[in-house]
Amino acid sequence: AVAEPETLTTPAYWARHIRAAVRFHDGITTLHTRGITTYLELGPDPVLTSMVRDTLDALDGQGAAVAAACVLQKGKDETRTMPRALAVAFASGAETDWAPLLGTGRRIALPTYAFQRKRYWIDVPDLTAPTTGTGTGTVTDAPTDAESVESEEDGDEADQILGEWAQKLRTLSSKKGDQLRQKLITDLVCRHTAQILAYESAEAVDPTLPFRDLGYNSLTSVELRSRLAADLGIALPSSLVYDYPTPEVLARHIVRDLVEAPDPQTVDAVLSGLDDSSDEPLAVIGMGCRYPGGVVSPEGLWDLVSGGVDAIGELPGDRGWDLDELYDPERGLSGKTYTRHGGFVYDADTFDAEFFGISPREAQAMD
Repeated sequence: AVAEPETLTTPAYWARHIRAAVRFHDGITTLHTRGITTYLELGPDPVLTSMVRDTLDALDGQGAAVAAACVLQKGKDETRTMPRALAVAFASGAETDWAPLLGTGRRIALPTYAFQRKRYWIDVPDLTAPTTGTGTGTVTDAPTDAESVESEEDGDEADQILGEWAQKLRTLSSKKGDQLRQKLITDLVCRHTAQILAYESAEAVDPTLPFRDLGYNSLTSVELRSRLAADLGIALPSSLVYDYPTPEVLARHIVRDLVEAPDPQTVDAVLSGLDDSSDEPLAVIGMGCRYPGGVVSPEGLWDLVSGGVDAIGELPGDRGWDLDELYDPERGLSGKTYTRHGGFVYDADTFDAEFFGISPREAQAMD
């Protein structure tokens, strides 16, 4: 529920934040029912931004329609992330006062030269389709000649154009049409990847490489999902980059299964050679998990939760930590901990990150 002013000033309110369930899902649900569509995350990393979209997707599939942005991102210059977050809010219709951030200024005309420009040619054949009368009728939703799209280096205009093309190309019914869908959506994935992961340009993104090798982690993969869902107007799962491991395979899945390609079999023939086993039957042959409290199986997790078991234990001795040196009863000392207990997954040193397709950088951060 919406907190009353006096509620926020009581110690009990803040104690509940520490001791009780956060109920983030319930909070977002309440905001959604009150018509809130723009969310800014003020924390140091975009953990909650993706959770907002996931919550609303689970409610009514409206996650892609929500404007959600984080003001700060670890490892990125806040002088860029802050204006970008405000731009997301502004573009969604939120009233935004730029003066405190940018100061007073005057409007100037944009220069017409000195930009680094790149050209993109989209070769579209002269596609025709029979009409109810005699002769043939041209498909009006698609151009009939080569088009060039010129964009600035930041790629915002190109992203919009590619999104519009992805929508228009749903009407194409030939083998060439399926190829164009594949090409455009692959390009869209690469452009978003270049922006999210700070590549020099979309051309620097190899669409045949796995997403994990391109540099995606669990947070950036959700950001890619959200951008594509908004561009294409379709619901996409958070596990997108894990289910379809390369930009080409992902584009093939979107063309064949999600944007109503008229001839899925043709798409398979045209895009043959791509490794995609998404049509194979899926059999669940086992489940496993590890959690604090010595949980090593789903059954153990259920016993822990249903029994209200305390999962707090001693600091593990298999992480290479000097436990005597690490401990200091004084709070707030850098590199020290004032407690000897916590919630730990024991035997974590035996985790095989490479087996699960986790990059070394993310594995180190997880550890």
